[in-house]
Amino acid sequence: MIKKRIITVVVICVTLVALSGLYRSRHLVDYEKIIEIDGELLKAQVVTDPADKRIGLSEKEMIESDEGMLFVFEESDFHGIWMKEMDFSIDIIWINEENIIVDIETDVSPETYPKIFRPKEPAKYVLEVKAGYVESRDLQVGNRLDFDL
Repeated sequence: MIKKRIITVVVICVTLVALSGLYRSRHLVDYEKIIEIDGELLKAQVVTDPADKRIGLSEKEMIESDEGMLFVFEESDFHGIWMKEMDFSIDIIWINEENIIVDIETDVSPETYPKIFRPKEPAKYVLEVKAGYVESRDLQVGNRLDFDL
């Protein structure tokens, strides 16, 4: 009787650990990166997985003014961003392979869904930050951001 109970507990624990690993692999960012913008640091969660890119910041209630999410794509393209299931407004910054800003959308609200925002030029990276970030840092198309991946 005790042996059966121990085996049952072990099986349940192994199953929970396996399911936890599966959940984490699908819903966590790859890693965090510090991006320097005009001498100030931004903590960016870096995502490369297509499923995580679809989720983006939608699982967060809010982000701080020094936080963001950096989407990394294999190739430069007109990568679109939507506001599906978002709870707060963001600024969207498209960045090319040379880390130059090629387009910006500011104060994009959740109410814009299902509209898809795309850059005017191909980009390899998309940086999402709290609404107002672009204006507070006076970021413009043509500015270079300092980060290595």
